[in-house]
Amino acid sequence: MISFLKELVYQYDEEDEIKYHISYFICKTHLIDMLDDLIYLDENDYIDPIQAGEYDSLIDFMFDYKHDGNYCHVPVITYDRLKRWQSFSEDPQIKKENEENKIDFDALDRYIEKEQALPKIKKIGRNDPCPCGSGKKYKKCCMYKDADLNKIEDITLRSKALEKYPKLRTNQDDKIYINDYYDEDSIDIDKIIYLGLYRFSQYNDSLYFMRNNKALNKNIQHQYLLIAFDKYVDKFNKENLSSNEEYDKKYSIHYDTNTWLKELLDGMNKNDEKYHEVEKYYNK
Repeated sequence: MISFLKELVYQYDEEDEIKYHISYFICKTHLIDMLDDLIYLDENDYIDPIQAGEYDSLIDFMFDYKHDGNYCHVPVITYDRLKRWQSFSEDPQIKKENEENKIDFDALDRYIEKEQALPKIKKIGRNDPCPCGSGKKYKKCCMYKDADLNKIEDITLRSKALEKYPKLRTNQDDKIYINDYYDEDSIDIDKIIYLGLYRFSQYNDSLYFMRNNKALNKNIQHQYLLIAFDKYVDKFNKENLSSNEEYDKKYSIHYDTNTWLKELLDGMNKNDEKYHEVEKYYNK
């Protein structure tokens, strides 16, 4: 299967539209060994964000198993579908059914507004399950580790922002989880970058409420990326790396390094204390 897909990716004419569907298929079938090919498709603009989201959404999808087996692949003949549309049908019964099943857009708007409302801040007890989903108690997981992040946002808000982030392995099933593929430091850094970037993606449908205050959003984004930068620098130097390309190949997950460093630089003043340090690593 992988050999066949690689042929479609690299050997077919570059204008062939099949390429725009391969990224979705790779992620839907969890072909994690094709991550490099997914990156190639992204870098060459063969990912359709309307169909499957941008690269960060595809990575979430790659490690998401909760919808497996829930899709019913039934062939649909276009004519049979179109003839039931009111504009194509003269059948009174079909017109009546269409009228009865008409979408109540006001009710839909109310539902969306409710889903996108800010979650109530609930104090997490020391012995409560950690909201990060690790299965550990809060005091044994994020209570002390995330002290700097708690200064930016409450853990309840962070958990809301991370609800689509790939879950970690907590059992011994045969699925491949993100922590089977990346080390703890990489995931830690990636989560913080994700907190700063994913909620601002135009294709993110889980946190539109955050866009109501752009100044607040940019401030939150900036603080998260600064924390991620310090952790990234420690990792970069600990591993004796020489370039961001080398870092990305081994440790980047949702975003390549220069993408989020550029976002951080754009939010900084050139007189900022850390501006030139960030710029130095951006140019590596």
